[in-house]
Amino acid sequence: MRKTQRHRRTPGIEWVRWWCIMNLSSGDSRELLALAIALSLCLARDQGQAELGRLAAFFTVVGDTLALFALQPDLRPPDQGVK
Repeated sequence: MRKTQRHRRTPGIEWVRWWCIMNLSSGDSRELLALAIALSLCLARDQGQAELGRLAAFFTVVGDTLALFALQPDLRPPDQGVK
């Protein structure tokens, strides 16, 4: 039987969070690919097949929406003074 862990962050999640803060703006596609793989591994931990399918579908929608915003900037929501 699997033990439940409450309010415990895995080292992998902390590493991904730190990496995002430090390097996401660099734009290096290899680094972004490594981040995507690391994040996927962290998210997939202890998930069943159904949960993985829902996560995959969710991030597919997020990615497709961002791609549309990149292609048609007028679709983006108006700025609210936050940069």
